Amino acid sequence: MEKKCQICDGKPKYNCPGCNAWTCSLECFQKHKKENKCNGTRNKTKFIEKSKFKTENVLSDYFFLEDIEQQKQDTRRLPFKMSFATRKQASLPKTIRKFVTKAQSRGTTVRLMPYGMSKHQQNKSIYQGKKDTILWTIGFKFLKLNQTFYPNRANENRTLTETFSKFLDEKEKENIILDPYRTRRSELTFLLFQHGNPSNENKYFLLFPHRSIKENLMYQTIIEFPIFTIVFPEEMESLEIVNKIPVPKKKIENIDNKKGNTSTDEIIENKDNKENKDNKDNKDNKDNKENKENKENKENKEKN
Repeated sequence: MEKKCQICDGKPKYNCPGCNAWTCSLECFQKHKKENKCNGTRNKTKFIEKSKFKTENVLSDYFFLEDIEQQKQDTRRLPFKMSFATRKQASLPKTIRKFVTKAQSRGTTVRLMPYGMSKHQQNKSIYQGKKDTILWTIGFKFLKLNQTFYPNRANENRTLTETFSKFLDEKEKENIILDPYRTRRSELTFLLFQHGNPSNENKYFLLFPHRSIKENLMYQTIIEFPIFTIVFPEEMESLEIVNKIPVPKKKIENIDNKKGNTSTDEIIENKDNKENKDNKDNKDNKDNKENKENKENKENKEKN
């Protein structure tokens, strides 16, 4: 059977390393890659039947193993090849050390991935010393769309609602698929994935949209940077929510409890009233004791 160009049926000249398709020119090759979603790269680990195994396949496997060995040796030379948990903090760049330390002081544990991992390279979070502020690299994962977007770095003092609204406004013309999230913005729930569980257990922390990113990340452990999961109310039934993030102690004093619980001011007032009452009782007891002693002395004097 005569070979033909897959695109224009012309005389073929090139064979695609990725899918073995024949093309006659660079233009047809590029068109073939776009139509068939082929990356044009040979799959070095693809299974080949014994009957079709040739000398060039043996050489290909040999060079593949050589490449792996070379990459292994190159990795050993990387200055930050190990994870943060296993290497000394002094080996990290000063900016990363400062960022991790300041996040820790805010109650957030940041675990860094190995140097070559894409998420580590993607993490551009930084601590601004003059403003005493962390600018977080963040991600918004839309569970229904199964897509994650990475907006610009977010100020830790901004609320989740403000940060998310800014992201939606910036992407208004670019991403029409986010329109349902714009129209139902007030119904959305923000979640944070809980790390450290088995791969078949997906558990989430429930976040507070009207509180700052700093407050929502308090008492949390994150990998490199936070990715906030956005869900609709109807999606919550299929998810496992572990527990709510504790309210910071300083904030507890300022919260007005609408359910009828005693406020902080009332507690202090009751405490003062109790102390005054105790002091008054002690004074009355003391006066009664003195009066009783005086009465006994007077009776003894009269008898004498």
